[in-house]
Amino acid sequence: MDEDMKDVVLESKLNSSRRPSLETLNEPTLLQREVVFEKPLRHYYKQILLSFWLLFFGLGLLVTGFVLLLKDERQSHWLGSLVLGAILVIPGAYHSRIVYLSVRKKQGYSFSHLSRF
Repeated sequence: MDEDMKDVVLESKLNSSRRPSLETLNEPTLLQREVVFEKPLRHYYKQILLSFWLLFFGLGLLVTGFVLLLKDERQSHWLGSLVLGAILVIPGAYHSRIVYLSVRKKQGYSFSHLSRF
């Protein structure tokens, strides 16, 4: 092959790779595609159970702390119940919200966003 022909072949290869074809113009880009590699719900049962356990046990401790506070006894441990309840409620409510919105299939929420416990 002579030099002119090599240049033409090389130029056509470069130009064809840069120009999108008519078929690829209508296809969504990689950022626009919704790629779902979602595992079934049974793979996340431990995270779901623990998130609800944290929420309900924390709420129970908060209620117990308030009852002990209102009981007005000197030897009660109301402060410990309130603090421990608050520590448990915060992550429990956060993860339960993720579970709830994932079940409702809201955009941007997925079971894969749950923390590994």
